[in-house]
Amino acid sequence: MSGPKDAAEAARVIYDAHSANFVEHAGTTFQAALYRQGPAGHEDPREHNLETARRAGLKPGDRVLDAGCGVGGPAMDAAEAFADVQVDALSISGVQVELGRKLAAERGLANRVRFTEGDYHELPFADATFDVVWYLESAEYAWDQRVLFGEAFRVLKPGGRLFCKGQCTRDGDMSDVQRSHLRELERVWGFARPMPTPTETWAAVADVGFEIESSQVLDGQVGQDRYVGAMVSLGDDGIPRMNAFGDAFFVPHGDIPLCFAEVSARKPLGG
Repeated sequence: MSGPKDAAEAARVIYDAHSANFVEHAGTTFQAALYRQGPAGHEDPREHNLETARRAGLKPGDRVLDAGCGVGGPAMDAAEAFADVQVDALSISGVQVELGRKLAAERGLANRVRFTEGDYHELPFADATFDVVWYLESAEYAWDQRVLFGEAFRVLKPGGRLFCKGQCTRDGDMSDVQRSHLRELERVWGFARPMPTPTETWAAVADVGFEIESSQVLDGQVGQDRYVGAMVSLGDDGIPRMNAFGDAFFVPHGDIPLCFAEVSARKPLGG
């Protein structure tokens, strides 16, 4: 099994190479599952990002750390929607940081959404800096989630809030075929260690001192239609074909024991 530096490098390589493709075909919200909105259950990135902010307990004036930020779609939507919110957006990918800074400047948010290149296991921020730390389909890349969430605990103010929404291996046994398909997906997406289960992630949050307020598997609450659709584009002849994003990330296995889950937690006031 690879070590911490290998894990960081694996994620960096994937996102340095493919972030521009992701933006072109899937947009600036780098997530495979979006919260379904309205009676029809449609998937809209901006509405998803605002729902994320609500679930994270974001308030006007908060300072937020978006740890594993992609190119900052959720951070920018939150900064526009909530008065005086300031977001520090951290990515292991220098390409993502460069793209994020450009996008924030185009939206007039360069002074409210600040991008930093770095490893979220070793945060370059002082103790008790943030009101909210969130991980949006990023914590599953962690080499050690206890180290990861321990850093979040350190940089949160007493009473500060942690929110984590991500892709997980389902709890329970899996067949050899399922395990093989899962390993292939992890390889394609640059995971250097097996993806954690929901209960493993929730245990890591609790173990470092957070008080968990809610945790759930998101079956039925999120959809992947937009994500899968982004992998296909119409050719000049009107025939749909895999585009560069799909060529890089489509894994042709339906029998992979995955789910999406979230956890909301708070740092104790005495923490």
